[in-house]
Amino acid sequence: MNIFQAIKKFEAAPFVAAAPVGAKAPGYMADSVDEKFAGTGVGRKALAEMIHQTGADPAKIKERLAKNKLEMKDDETFHDAAGKRKVNPMEVLKVVLVDGYGLK
Repeated sequence: MNIFQAIKKFEAAPFVAAAPVGAKAPGYMADSVDEKFAGTGVGRKALAEMIHQTGADPAKIKERLAKNKLEMKDDETFHDAAGKRKVNPMEVLKVVLVDGYGLK
């Protein structure tokens, strides 16, 4: 196990193509967020990076975050935001991408 942790930092990051500028973001369901983003290092990504990658509307994202009493700056990572509410970073990503998703 310790060997894996030592060599983990040398693994190449998975390639995820960014959404074209002006492209409409796809509608996500909670399960599809899990399928698409599990294991991609969501916790290390900043909000602005995820907005660029998914093509989501920043205004809509800020509104969803506010409904869940989450404040997240563009350069803040999902890990840091999740720590504020003591949830998993994937849960914060679901708040960002899934319409009507709420933290428990």
